[in-house]
Amino acid sequence: MGDLEASYQGPLIEKNQALLNDLKAERDAKIAKAREIIATHQ
Repeated sequence: MGDLEASYQGPLIEKNQALLNDLKAERDAKIAKAREIIATHQ
């Protein structure tokens, strides 16, 4: 069942890879900003 699911996910991931990369970059930037705020307010 896992192989079947993966066979469907692969093409979707490839199709949307640029968007996924953008979302990851946004998330990483937010995490970095949160860490900066935490570090300066302790």
